[in-house]
Amino acid sequence: MGGPEERRIACIVLLAVSLTCGLVSARAHAEEGAGDPASSAELLATADAQMEAGDVAGAAQNYVQLLNQHPEAPEVHQVHANMGAICNEATEAELDAVEAALPTLDTLSCFDSKFLIGCFHYGRYLRARDVGDTESARGHFEKTCQAAWNVMWDHPDKVTHATVVEKVFGMAQELGQTETDAVVARLMQAVTELGSCPATWSAKAVLREDPPTLDSFTAAEDKFAVCEFYQAWAEQAKELGEAPEVAEYYTKARDAAWTLMWEYPSHAAQICTVQTYLESAQGLGEAAGKAAAAQLQAALDSAAPSMTAWAGRFALSALFPQFADGAAGLPDQYAALLAQRDAPFITETLGDPGVALLDKAWIEYAIGLLLQKTKQYDAAKARYTTVLEKYPSFLEPVAAADFGLAWITCMENSGEVSARVAALQGYIDRHPAGPYADWALLKIGDVYRESGDPDAAKAVYEQVIDKYPEFDDVILAAQNGLAKCSDS
Repeated sequence: MGGPEERRIACIVLLAVSLTCGLVSARAHAEEGAGDPASSAELLATADAQMEAGDVAGAAQNYVQLLNQHPEAPEVHQVHANMGAICNEATEAELDAVEAALPTLDTLSCFDSKFLIGCFHYGRYLRARDVGDTESARGHFEKTCQAAWNVMWDHPDKVTHATVVEKVFGMAQELGQTETDAVVARLMQAVTELGSCPATWSAKAVLREDPPTLDSFTAAEDKFAVCEFYQAWAEQAKELGEAPEVAEYYTKARDAAWTLMWEYPSHAAQICTVQTYLESAQGLGEAAGKAAAAQLQAALDSAAPSMTAWAGRFALSALFPQFADGAAGLPDQYAALLAQRDAPFITETLGDPGVALLDKAWIEYAIGLLLQKTKQYDAAKARYTTVLEKYPSFLEPVAAADFGLAWITCMENSGEVSARVAALQGYIDRHPAGPYADWALLKIGDVYRESGDPDAAKAVYEQVIDKYPEFDDVILAAQNGLAKCSDS
C-alpha cells in the first residue's frame, strides 16, 4: 500500500481539504479578523522567492509563520498547496533542513500552522515507510501524534479532526499493537476530558462508539456542526474504503440536514445545509440521490418563502440539474430565484454582522451563478468579485467564484483560443489543489477541440485522466472528449 500517489493525496489534497473543513467548522465565529493582507502577501512573496532560490527550509519556515500570524488571509490555501509540494518533491536532505527550521508547536497558536506541521511529519512517515525505514517511520509517527494531540486539546471544535484522528490511528495500526494501544488510550482520554465536540466525535468514530446526535444539543450552531461532522466522516471513510461507515455517516448527514433544513428555515447556513443533504444522498447511490431530490422538490412545492426554500430551489436548478425533469424550465427557475434576491431573508442576512462570513460568501456566489446562467455577465462578474474581495479567506466559495470569472471570460471570448486558455490556466495556477481545477483543465481540452486542434485537445484530455483518476465524472467527460477527437 502507499507510494507516490498516496503521498500526493496525503500531502496536497489532504491539506486543502483540511483547510476547508476548518473554515466550515468555524461558522460560529462569524466575524473573525482577516489579518493584514499586505503582511501575509509579503510573507508569501518572501517564501516563494526562497523556494526559487533553493532555500526550501527558509520557505517552509515562512509558510508556517504566515499561517500562524494570518490564518484568515487569502494566501492561506496557496501555502497549503506549496507545503504539500515540498513534502512530496523535496529530497531527504532538504526535508531534514525543513524539519530543523520549523518552529516548535508550543510557539504556535493557530490550528492551521500546527496542523501543517503534523501533515509534514505524516508525509515523512509515508516516505520512510515506503522505503522500509521503520525507525524513521516510527519517529515521524510520534511527531505526527504530538501535533495531533496538540490540536485536539487546543482546538477541539474543528471538524477536521475526522481526518486527523483517522490518519493517526491508521499509522498506529501499521506500526503494531503497542502503538495502536497507545493511540486508543489517548483517544479514550480525549473522550473523557474534552466533552462533546468534533474532536471527541472523531475519537468515538475510531473507537466505534456512538456518534453524536442532534438531540444531544439545543443550540443551532452545535447541530449544524454535528451535520458537518457526519459528512466529513463519511468522506473520510470513503477515502479509506470503509463501505459500512460510508453508508452510516452519509445517511446520518442526509437525515440531519433534512431535519435542520425545516427546523431552522431562516438560518443562513441553509445555503450549505441543503447542499449537504443532496451530496450525502448522492453518496448513498444514484437511486438515493434521486429520491432525496424528489423529496425536496415535493416539500418545496408548498414551502413558504425562506432561506431553506430559496437554497433548495437554487441547489436543484443550478447545482444538481441532473435531478430536474428537463432543461427547458431551468431559465424560468433561475429568473424566479433572481427575483427573490431583494427579499428580506436575503438582504437582511447579507447585512447582518452576526451572520457567518462563510454563509454570506456562498449566498453572494449563488446570486452570481444565477446571473451567469441568465447571461447577465457583467452583473455576475460583479458578484463574483464581491466574493473574492470581501471573503478572501474562504477557499471553496472563492475558488467557485474565480472559476465563474474564468468561465465568463471563455464565453465572452468565444473566438479567441489564447484568451480562453489563458483564463482557465490562470484559474488552475491560482488554485492548483483547489476545487474545479480538474474541470478547468478539461475545459482547456474542450477549447482546443472546438477550435479544430484535436492533437492539443487529446494531450489535455489525457492529462486530465492521468492527473485526476479519482474523479469519475471528469474522467468520463475527458474520455468523451477523446472519442470526439477521434471522430473528427
